[in-house]
Parts: sequence; structure tokens; C-alpha cells
Amino acid sequence: MPAPLFSKVYMDTMHMPASGGYHYIVQGRCSLTHWPEWRPLRTETGHTLGEFIRQELLCRWGALREIVSDNGTPFLAALKYLAETYGIRHIRISGYNSRANGLVERAHLDARQAMFKAANGDESKWSRSAYSVFWSERVTTKRRLGCSPYFAATGTPPLLPLYITEATYLQLPPDSILSTTDLIARRAIALQK
Repeated sequence: MPAPLFSKVYMDTMHMPASGGYHYIVQGRCSLTHWPEWRPLRTETGHTLGEFIRQELLCRWGALREIVSDNGTPFLAALKYLAETYGIRHIRISGYNSRANGLVERAHLDARQAMFKAANGDESKWSRSAYSVFWSERVTTKRRLGCSPYFAATGTPPLLPLYITEATYLQLPPDSILSTTDLIARRAIALQK
């Protein structure tokens, strides 16, 4: 029997250019469904990370068994309290083996590129496009899963305000084959309209 949703979460923060007062993004990704939970942060502290984990993960998905993260001071502070209070096991990866946190590390790069593309290349506006980018990512089929994170988490196809597959085609056709990042950016732009 597979582990419950969000029983194991890969987490990391990413430093971003200033946008709307935000300087960081924290992501938590379910190891089973690859569903991304995220939040823009003004500061990266144990308190802000702890609040993210409590509000976006525990209150939404229930008890977590394990969180995999780097040895950053804010994560150590947040997870020390959460481990004592909620019994969450903290698996710390070494800075020399960032591939151990690859589920979220690779996703950082893709999300960052998609946010900048969805903001028409204006890095100072990533915070405006981030919601659409993560929404698009949740409903886009992942090759490794064979379905979208949304379908993997809910067992149903997403019902969107506009049918996203058709909305993608309402844009000008691409000049070449799109990477997943480019597809997510195009869908995020369509969802922003």
C-alpha cells in the first residue's frame, strides 16, 4: 500500500529577485503525487517556514511523517519545534548531495523559468505570475506519473474555468516543440487572462 498523500515532503527555499516585497519562495512537494505547495516569503526564518509547514501542509493535508530538506538554519529551527510538537521526522541532506532533494531542487529551476516567462521576462513581476504557474503545474501531466499532480491527489481530472488544453491552443501556435517549462509558462499566461 502506498504512503498517504504528503506523508513524505521534500522542501526547499529559493532566493528570488525582489518582487512585491517578496524575496523567497518556499516549496513543499509530496513524494507520491509531486503536488507543489508553495508560498512567497519576505524573509526566510524558522518562524516563516514553520508557519508555512503548519498552515499549508499540516492544516491542508494532515499529519506528515517525514520532511526532507537541507541543513539551512531556518529549516533546522522550524523543524525542531515541529518534530517535538507533531512528531515529524526531519531528514537532513548534505550540501554535497543536493540530488537527494532532487524532487524539489529541479522543480525550483522549472518554476523560476516559468514565472519569468509568464511575467514576459520581467523578473520584478514574478510574484504576480507565481500563482498561475503553480496552478498550471498542478494540472499539467507529468511524464513520470503519467497524470497530473491534481489527478494523482484527487483521482479526478481538473475542472478549470476554461478548459486549459484548449486555452493553450487559443494562443499563437509555438514555433517549435515546447519544453515542459515553456508549456507551463504558456498555460499560466492563458490562466492570467
